[in-house]
Amino acid sequence: MKRLNLLLYVLLSLVDYSGDFIVIKYKDGTVERLELKKRISDIASIEFVSANQSKKDNTIANSLEKTAVTKGVKKSKKVESAENKTDEFKVFEKQMKAQLKPAFDGMWKTNFGTLIIKTKGKKVIGMYKNGNGKIEGTLLDDGYTITGSWSEAPDYKAPKHAGKFIFKLSKTGASFKGLWGFGDEEPDSEWVGRKIK
Repeated sequence: MKRLNLLLYVLLSLVDYSGDFIVIKYKDGTVERLELKKRISDIASIEFVSANQSKKDNTIANSLEKTAVTKGVKKSKKVESAENKTDEFKVFEKQMKAQLKPAFDGMWKTNFGTLIIKTKGKKVIGMYKNGNGKIEGTLLDDGYTITGSWSEAPDYKAPKHAGKFIFKLSKTGASFKGLWGFGDEEPDSEWVGRKIK
């Protein structure tokens, strides 16, 4: 991915290029000069080839055109196309990160027995073994916190068999730490779990 980003950066930099060399500056302060043997408009493609591989890693920009404008340089259609692909990649990357974000959905081993949680949008429901318990709650905007109420048999009513809870998911999504309380009391007793499915 770093190679692709570097290549796109080089391609976009070539649009306003007017010298005999491409100068690459590295983070460690070293500089490398690549001599251009022909005009930029003569470039058919640019390829990165790994020294450890015989196959090509990436090929981008089948053709570059340099079009001079009175004040600056106009980007060629191929460079604009590369920029659009970069935008498409950013959208795809955002979608993938959203799918990989840790979630409460699943089966948990808790200090109150196995807990199964299901989320739909911001709404959260669940059930756990201890007392045929149920939870209902809301997933907060941070995606890592649920607040809601719990209830258990025999009557599922406060103050003895129902109350409030709060769960906070770990950054990895492998565990949560939570608190619970009876009736309208603020949660102050531990409820913890680790994901098993």
